[in-house]
Amino acid sequence: MTLEASCTTDNLGHIGHITLCELAWVLEVKYKQGGRGTEISAIIEKLQQIKALKVAEPDVVWRALNDYKTSNADFPDHLVARANENAGCEYTVTFDKHASKQLGFAYLAFSND
Repeated sequence: MTLEASCTTDNLGHIGHITLCELAWVLEVKYKQGGRGTEISAIIEKLQQIKALKVAEPDVVWRALNDYKTSNADFPDHLVARANENAGCEYTVTFDKHASKQLGFAYLAFSND
């Protein structure tokens, strides 16, 4: 099955946040894409522009991409934070020290930190 064969403007494919997080992870880890997200950002931006696909909360994804491009945290961290913000959360708690330095995050330390 191909994307082109199963998704049309009359039968939209859905891409959720978890799928975008997995995509970013696979691109970074398996295919060594990265460089502060230039390749990952470009691919996710292109996915949002395909008329046969519907990305969940596209405004949240765009804001997360903008954050990702200028930070040292991963795209999934920013997507979770922006989705939480959209749901009314003041900040997102994280175990990730890099992400915790970004606006909208709070670090949750382990007892041995």
